[in-house]
Amino acid sequence: MQLIQTENFQIAVNVKGDPDAAKIAILMPGRLDTKDYANFVSHLDFFVSSGFYAVAIDPPYSWDSPGI
Repeated sequence: MQLIQTENFQIAVNVKGDPDAAKIAILMPGRLDTKDYANFVSHLDFFVSSGFYAVAIDPPYSWDSPGI
């Protein structure tokens, strides 16, 4: 698990693809989903195969995201 530190909190992310890609896909789960569910992983892989730099997150204070 990778964490991104912002000014106010940390976010747990799954990142795939080329960071220098011309396109980015940010996948944000809804309700009770998490970045690790099979549907999110398959979407992440699809976007990467389509030339995107793909980032899936767990919102702050949920699942793997510690928040502060």
